[in-house]
Amino acid sequence: MTDVKLYNMDLGVQEWREGKFQRGDTWRSDAIYACEICGVCSNRWIMGGAPGMGPRMVCKGTQYTEHERIEGYIQRRDYLENLLKDASAVPDVELLRGEYRTIDVAVQNLRDRFAGRFDDIVGEPQRTVVYYPSSKYMATEPLPEK
Repeated sequence: MTDVKLYNMDLGVQEWREGKFQRGDTWRSDAIYACEICGVCSNRWIMGGAPGMGPRMVCKGTQYTEHERIEGYIQRRDYLENLLKDASAVPDVELLRGEYRTIDVAVQNLRDRFAGRFDDIVGEPQRTVVYYPSSKYMATEPLPEK
C-alpha cells in the first residue's frame, strides 16, 4: 500500500492548508474522528459544504435514521439529567431515573448497530478526537440488518 499523507487538522497547525484542496477534494487526517452521537470513526475530510468552502468531517452514520433517533434520545437524556440535578424540585424522581436508564440502554443498543460497520480509517492515525457532526446530508435510509 502507498503511504498516505496524514494532515494535522488542529486549529493552531492547519497543516491541511498546504494541500491546496479544492471543493470536493478529500484527504486524511493524522487523527481518528469519532462521532459523538453514533461512534462511527473516520479520518477522511472533504473540502466544501454550505455555506462556504472549508474542511468538513461528515459522519457516515448521518445517512441513517437511527443516527437521528440516537441524537433525539441524547437530547432527552441530557434534559432529564438536568432535571435530576435538583432532585428535590422533581415530584417523581424514581420515574425520571427509570426513564433516564431506559434511554441510556436505547442509545447503547442503537450505537451497537453502528459499531465498526462504517469506520473509514486509512493510514495509521495516532490519536482519537470525539466530534459532534455539524452537517447532515441525508437521513432517510434505515440501517441495513447485520
